[in-house]
Formats: sequence, C-alpha cells, structure tokens
Amino acid sequence: MLFFFLVKPRPLDVGVLIDSSTTVGRTQWEQLKSFVKSVSNSFAPSWPGNHIGLITYGRDAEVAFLFNSLRNEQLNPSAVNRLIDTIPYRDRGERRLVEALQLANSQLFSSRGGARPKARQVFMQG
Repeated sequence: MLFFFLVKPRPLDVGVLIDSSTTVGRTQWEQLKSFVKSVSNSFAPSWPGNHIGLITYGRDAEVAFLFNSLRNEQLNPSAVNRLIDTIPYRDRGERRLVEALQLANSQLFSSRGGARPKARQVFMQG
C-alpha cells in the first residue's frame, strides 16, 4: 500500500547582504546586482510566497529595502529587480560584515522589517 502526502512548502524570507566596500569596483558592483536579481528571480517573490530584503555594507550598513517594502501585487520579480537597480554604487571604506549582520537581525529579520513568523529565513552574502 502506498501513501502520498502533499506538504505545502513554507515561504522564505530571503535577506541579501551586498558588499559595497572599497574592495568592490563599479563593474563588480553591477555584476553583484545582476547576480542578486537572477537569484531573486529564482525565488519568484510574491506577497503570499517568498519575500526579499536587501542590505548594503562597507564602513557602515544600510537597509536598501525591507521584506515589506513592496506589498500585495506590487511584490513580484520585476518590481524587486527595479528596487535592486535603484541601489547606487558607493565606494564605502572597509568591509564590516558584522555591522550588516547586526542590522539584518535588528531591522530586516524583525516584525517591523516584514519578517514573518512562519517563514523560513535565508541569508545570502555577496
């Protein structure tokens, strides 16, 4: 006898950290943004599904957009790509990943940042 169980997958909250320190040049910056867009597209962001949030870091860390920056039907791959395209290149000093992780913990992966209690949390750093 065979039994089949259909399991509804839990949505993801994907937090992306992008290095914008002096180690990253303008060409590499554009390549990083292209990579993040392709990864974001593979997660197919949508309001009931997967959400994307992004932080840039160098000497300091800054939230580019939160999980809840786009809502309802506004949250789709094209809209997320447009948000990523608007992130400017900044040659921002030394690389301080710890500050970016602290910011992600306090602002991105929080209820105010749009993190959902039943969503799986995923980090990406580039």
